[in-house]
Amino acid sequence: MEPLVVGDIWNREADKILMLHQKYGTFCEEMEGIAVYTIANDFGIPVLGIRVISNNEILEEPYDRNTGLKSQEFTYELILRKIASL
Repeated sequence: MEPLVVGDIWNREADKILMLHQKYGTFCEEMEGIAVYTIANDFGIPVLGIRVISNNEILEEPYDRNTGLKSQEFTYELILRKIASL
């Protein structure tokens, strides 16, 4: 697993994405979970974020629907295994 950057700004700037990667060793960034992570942190609640990366601003790879479908299957199985281990 790789770290991700969470923020409240949508970013498509390659230089900023590369700077964040170089500074923090991030794999990706997202903005949807900032509220979840902030509240969980405030209350000391552990959080696991799972993301499907649907675009790539650096490599400019086209969107591939099959990647999303396979990622959904993986995520579902991961959650089932996590629940079973509790």
